[in-house]
Amino acid sequence: MLLMDGSLSVLDDDANIFITPSEVEMLNPEPCEMIIIGRNGKLNESVETTVEIEVHKAIYKARLDVRAICRAYSPALSVIYNSYNQNIFSLHPRILKLVGNTHISEYIKDSSEDSINDFISRFSNGASNIILDNAGVITTGSTLLEAFQKLENLDHIAKAIIKANKLGELNFPNHENLKFFNDFKPKQYEGLRGRKSSVDFSSHKNELISLIHNSYKKDFITGVTGSFSVKTNTNSFFISPDGIDKQYLGNEDLVLVNKGKVSTGNIPDDN
Repeated sequence: MLLMDGSLSVLDDDANIFITPSEVEMLNPEPCEMIIIGRNGKLNESVETTVEIEVHKAIYKARLDVRAICRAYSPALSVIYNSYNQNIFSLHPRILKLVGNTHISEYIKDSSEDSINDFISRFSNGASNIILDNAGVITTGSTLLEAFQKLENLDHIAKAIIKANKLGELNFPNHENLKFFNDFKPKQYEGLRGRKSSVDFSSHKNELISLIHNSYKKDFITGVTGSFSVKTNTNSFFISPDGIDKQYLGNEDLVLVNKGKVSTGNIPDDN
């Protein structure tokens, strides 16, 4: 997200909306700078409404499952909007799993209620995210982290598509490939039993966590893509867990797999 481009918002349990203001640097916004929209629709004093604010309000009204929204500018997604088929993000089940239903649309042309309602209808019809013409992308989620992960993954996938296209014609999954992914079911693991091992695996864990964090910082992976493992002996290894953002992973989150059985708690990555 560019420093002063885009907005974030969350909806709390009392139906209040907290949204970042325009013209404030997004790297380190202060709590006192947040715009608060009460459940009655009123804004805090001295704040005038904008199209951006009205869009956030309308999305929350249209989608009761949405509790957080991100809008940010992505050069890579602008290329996708202008150069590729709008169904490009629905051509692979793995992409659908990562980001949800993604539409492509022009942004609101004016601040009229009809214009806003026409745009919001896409969310009412099942879109989780909308790639905009020259106004970035809007992603939604049940949490701010989920909305951000969708934003991060869409940007990452868009960059991969652009780079892949330079190597040759893009090939998308055929019916047989899609059937394999649609029929795939994650393995059901049996939990490990017995006493905790007395062997110190901290060096293995430290090495694995360091590799994961470095890969994330260098943009090789996103928070929910990629899987990493390190072998400890003939029968066991540690692997990154499913469903935990990799930039926040700690040693305690890693999953031990021993003879096909896993440590209780987290589930092994299925990437």
